Amino acid sequence: MDSMIFFTLVAFIGIIILKLICNNYAVVFIDGWSMYPALNNGDIVLIKKKSPLKAGSIYVFNRYAVGYNGVLIYQAVKRLDHIIEKELVYFLGDNDSDSLDSRHYGLISYDDVIGEVIKVLWRSKK
Repeated sequence: MDSMIFFTLVAFIGIIILKLICNNYAVVFIDGWSMYPALNNGDIVLIKKKSPLKAGSIYVFNRYAVGYNGVLIYQAVKRLDHIIEKELVYFLGDNDSDSLDSRHYGLISYDDVIGEVIKVLWRSKK
């Protein structure tokens, strides 16, 4: 009976740790060349959710676009250029010739920033 309590306790602690990790981190697949050479199309990165904003760091954020069937929401990955106001930020892609960024769609709300890219988990080939 003691081993059953031990394994239940270990499983419970494991679930709590997993929940904390999932609430604070996410894995994102890079689709496109807008952040080349920092990130390649097909790279897989780890992001830390809701980390403090720092100019020069790369972030994942929600981007909204109006489409034929209504508003589309997709995630974009860009470098933070500067904070315009306390709640608005300006993002730029590293690859000017292949990047849609704040020069095209304007400022992004701080609330739409998902997290900061902290590590490339897998680097795709060019």
